[in-house]
Amino acid sequence: MSLMIDLLNALLIILMFWVVLQDFKSRTLNLYVAISIFLISSIIALNTYAINWILEVIFYNFLLLVLFYGLLILFYLYRGVSLFDFFEGKLGVGDIVFTISIISCFTFKNLLYFLLLSFLFSLLIHKGLSFFKSIKSPTIPLAGNMALFLIIVKFSKTFGFNEPINSLI
Repeated sequence: MSLMIDLLNALLIILMFWVVLQDFKSRTLNLYVAISIFLISSIIALNTYAINWILEVIFYNFLLLVLFYGLLILFYLYRGVSLFDFFEGKLGVGDIVFTISIISCFTFKNLLYFLLLSFLFSLLIHKGLSFFKSIKSPTIPLAGNMALFLIIVKFSKTFGFNEPINSLI
């Protein structure tokens, strides 16, 4: 069973690298990759925790994302940005799909930590790349940066560094 979990973790990391490459190259996210990430991370979590607890975690994490993205959309609508412009210029649908695909990776509290730290990580990466390579794109490949950050979290957990984010997987 441990070998299967190790293989699933390796496949999950490969899929995360795929998200990074896809988002940086073409600012898109394949829906099948997102579904695969969700299923694989759920299988890994189910190997360790009871199904009722995992379903509860997924439910509350999904509510958190609905609240977060709902408030973000309301904020931009209040500022006069149309819903179409919001999804075209501010936040891509792929970014939302990716965050939904990783909700089984974290407990509620750790998802909050992950979101905050990955948003900060994304901003720092974008500013760093724009400083050194003079990138003119106003958009940030959020899903790719979040996937890269999740890879770092997975590797840090592999090497025994469980704080500040102790993921389920």
